Amino acid sequence: SVECQMRTYFAIRTDGTIWMQGYNSSRWFGTDTNVILSKWNKIPGQPDVKFKAIVKGTQLVGLTEGGMVYTLADGSNSWIKKSLPGAVERILANDNGTYIAIINGLPVGWGQSRYLTGVTGIITGFRELATDWNLTKPIRDIALNANAVHFIDADGRLFGMGDNTQGEVGDGRELVNRQELYVGKQYVWNWISPLTKQYQEIAFVPKPVHIRKDKVFTRLFGGGTYSY
Repeated sequence: SVECQMRTYFAIRTDGTIWMQGYNSSRWFGTDTNVILSKWNKIPGQPDVKFKAIVKGTQLVGLTEGGMVYTLADGSNSWIKKSLPGAVERILANDNGTYIAIINGLPVGWGQSRYLTGVTGIITGFRELATDWNLTKPIRDIALNANAVHFIDADGRLFGMGDNTQGEVGDGRELVNRQELYVGKQYVWNWISPLTKQYQEIAFVPKPVHIRKDKVFTRLFGGGTYSY
């Protein structure tokens, strides 16, 4: 498993340990974030487990072969075993500090709740999201980007939610080419305090909406960019 964030790379060796190379942005090797690790270095303090997947948000999150999740905060050497309601199949993270684990085909989330429940705040433990997302089927595939979540259910239906200014949710609405919604005022990067109710409805989609009801989808691909 390999993961990258900005100018830092993470990888899992065949023995299940996690290593990194590149900028010391997470401050696990001293406090100077401009230090460049030119060789692979084992991240310190790892528990005696075998990791099989890693993701990086504001924390490093590791998934073990047994379905357990461990987290490591930037600047810390203390790994924390995450208490979750079952064995985890997949983990996801974004740069805003939002995290999702898939358990029995259903999502469990923590961290920034804006992209999980549509409400600004922090989920410190975990929240089972099936009710929030109105799921009637397990999830087949899922992608968590910097500002949106998309998933495909077992019937091949695609859903999206999150920031939608550029139309990145995929519901056919956008703001960047809609000057009539803010006549007399220049468009500004402001999703939290909208100019009009309609502006906010377009700029942010708080609950998953069905995308392209006429299509059946099989795969999703995510990344760190602000686009769908």
